[in-house]
Amino acid sequence: MVAAYLFSPLLLSIALFEFHAIAFVVPLLIAAGAALLDERPRATVIWLALALMAKEEIAFIAIGFGLYALLIQRRLRFGAALTAGAIAWTVVLFSWLMPAFGQNPDGYAFSFRYETLGGTPRQVIQTLVTKPGTVLRVVATRPKATFLLQLLAPLAGLPLLGIPAVLLTLPTVAYLLLSDYGLMVSIRYHYTAPLIPFLLLATGVALQRLRSWGLRLARIAGVVLLAATLICAWWWSPLPGGRALESGNAIGSEEAQATRALLSAVPKNAAVASDWAYLPWLANRWLLDTVLAPPYPELAPTMPPDYLVSRMPAVGSATSPLYPWTLRDPLEGPLYVPRYLPVETTPGGLVLFKWRGAEHD
Repeated sequence: MVAAYLFSPLLLSIALFEFHAIAFVVPLLIAAGAALLDERPRATVIWLALALMAKEEIAFIAIGFGLYALLIQRRLRFGAALTAGAIAWTVVLFSWLMPAFGQNPDGYAFSFRYETLGGTPRQVIQTLVTKPGTVLRVVATRPKATFLLQLLAPLAGLPLLGIPAVLLTLPTVAYLLLSDYGLMVSIRYHYTAPLIPFLLLATGVALQRLRSWGLRLARIAGVVLLAATLICAWWWSPLPGGRALESGNAIGSEEAQATRALLSAVPKNAAVASDWAYLPWLANRWLLDTVLAPPYPELAPTMPPDYLVSRMPAVGSATSPLYPWTLRDPLEGPLYVPRYLPVETTPGGLVLFKWRGAEHD
């Protein structure tokens, strides 16, 4: 089980692909799911509440927890309370909090990923209920079948024997398979993070079940699990030695060394805006954002960052020398453009810019 976790292609891809808050839910949901299966309500609520702070889609998993306790474990009072609380949180989160504090006050920013089913949550629900043919066309595709295989193969298919624990994967599997966005059904990206805990827990339940049927059977299953883990780690792993390794990612080139030196020059207490690829290098700070390029010129941060880390813009681009945002101060007033001075450049064109100060804006 330890090897299945540490060598999981899903986990390794999440660790290497950029930085996303959803990665934090892996240990939290393992703890929450284990507490739920052990029928420890207080621990379940505590770990689940912590996971809910990481990402909005965990609200659907919380509803699944409540239904599991209510319908599978027959814990009527706890299950009903957890389900009702999770539904209430989901409604408040998507109907009020996210529109109020997000950049899309008209609705959920990622609704476009479900356009085939409808442009709003209400339309999606209506399509799910009244148009099963449309739902089937969205779900029954070769890439999504391959995705399901890649979820189960590293665990030798054992989660399927982990009924009913494997049912905890259904909320995440549902919102991934119903999406039109291809990256959500790829094990190379962070979207699979909430699945890892429940697949592992279901595998543990399966091994316990096999052990109750016979110790020899459980040992054989353990050997098969280890073999499947190592084979799939080699086949799909992005680490050195794996077939999915992208050329250049693990090469200690001069550019990589120059990049590390450039990023280490950024003060620890500085506010930084960076290209996506360098966010993990800079993540250990309070004030961090991404460099946004047109057509997003008026997404205003609360303050100009002290430093920018970005590739030198191409000849003829709209940025000179470079700035990530056009600010309005006040909201309907004149344009405000922070000015930056390049202070260091790598041979490959990565540039560290420093804010010149408000008097130069």
